[in-house]
Amino acid sequence: MVGKKKLLKNKDFDMHENTFIDLIHFVKQNRFLLVKDDIFCLKAFISGWFVRTNAVVKDEQSLELFQKWIEERYCETNTVHSWANIISYYAEDERIALNNFFELFSDFYYYHFSNIEQSKNEGMSEVIRIDDLLELINLIKKRAPMYIGKDNIYCLAAFINGWYFRDTKTVKNWSLLFDFEDWLFKKMKRKKYSSSWYKLVNYYSSNGSEALNNFFVKFEHYLTS
Repeated sequence: MVGKKKLLKNKDFDMHENTFIDLIHFVKQNRFLLVKDDIFCLKAFISGWFVRTNAVVKDEQSLELFQKWIEERYCETNTVHSWANIISYYAEDERIALNNFFELFSDFYYYHFSNIEQSKNEGMSEVIRIDDLLELINLIKKRAPMYIGKDNIYCLAAFINGWYFRDTKTVKNWSLLFDFEDWLFKKMKRKKYSSSWYKLVNYYSSNGSEALNNFFVKFEHYLTS
């Protein structure tokens, strides 16, 4: 979740009006949106962004072309792995993988931009979008790997950020996450400084998967308390 004190660079950027390629440039300037410098958090953020995208055909085309380009670049044409997995495999850690992504995407953008039709209003198809935080969390709880990519609470937080910033004007129940954070710190008897709900849950968990499960349990307790 993005803290209230964080300031966005390029505030005039409107995720509701811009394309996927515009989004990548924006996220590169505001990496704190990813929660953690991790390529899988980026992938989760992008997935969250797509959940609230009404018109996705052109944006998905950009992502599909990038996937194919990465496969060809790394000679992984017979793989079933995502672009994030491929880039991560050839990097020392997830932070370096994230840095490599932005460099690779820049190469892809300049050399293949002519193959991507950058239309914001034409050739789009409608998809079901989710605007309610409670509905979103219930959906992720049922099939977390499908939506956030990894059983990891940081990926969950990045996914939620992507979902929120796609269209901040129509989001519902967003304040619940701030209320949950306050409730959680009181429940854990911890003073709240600059930490956040996902860091606190992760701190009291043995691994990322357990932290994710603990979040769903604690969030349910919060709703029923």
